[in-house]
Amino acid sequence: MLLIFQPSTPPIASRIPLATLLRMKINRRQSAQLAEMVGTRLAWLSRIVARLTKLGYVPDDPLLSAAMNAQDALTRLRMAAHYSAVDGSGRKAG
Repeated sequence: MLLIFQPSTPPIASRIPLATLLRMKINRRQSAQLAEMVGTRLAWLSRIVARLTKLGYVPDDPLLSAAMNAQDALTRLRMAAHYSAVDGSGRKAG
């Protein structure tokens, strides 16, 4: 069995019920924490994409394509969380 990478902790969604997540409103500090957590997963996924590319997968391969789409989605999520964690001047809110 080939394991490329394995995350060290389960994603937050597996630890918090979905109904609770949908009702939650997050503040700037929590947005910053979310950006950091997503960044960790993004780094992990980026290593998967790099490894698949190094192994010779082509962009139209379903596995590499799905990994690249997930990488793009996590990048957008991380940026949205980051920008919601800073105030209008670009400084982190307290």
